[in-house]
Amino acid sequence: MKDTSSDARSTDSLSVTRSIVLCFDGTSNHFSERNTNVVKLVELLSKNDPSTQMVYYQTGVGTYSHPGFWTGITEVIAKKADEAVAWYLYQHVIDGYRFIMESYREGDEISIFGFSRGAYTARALAGMLHAVSTPFGDSRKN
Repeated sequence: MKDTSSDARSTDSLSVTRSIVLCFDGTSNHFSERNTNVVKLVELLSKNDPSTQMVYYQTGVGTYSHPGFWTGITEVIAKKADEAVAWYLYQHVIDGYRFIMESYREGDEISIFGFSRGAYTARALAGMLHAVSTPFGDSRKN
């Protein structure tokens, strides 16, 4: 007779991990008729069950301007400046970090993807997570 007690223990000790997936698009990119691979990835990811996976998508640099601050032609100029020098890059990183802070539970796996400047945003966010803290407050600077 086969001893299944160790099999039962290993099954009981397995916990379901949840995935948090963050996707950052490239300069001027967003959902459109000509989608980037980041958009295609977001479309393929399951978003139906937040107990198993959370998905965050952010449009690219140059698609964002501070709400209520710019109007008309100044908004167009602000978006062009963002395209040229990533004026709102910090906001893209902070928004991704905020999503993690609001969603993260200890044991979750975080995956970060990006295209073009979105890849830089993804790398900046990963660096921030490493340097500042993990989402549950464990400082990495010790």
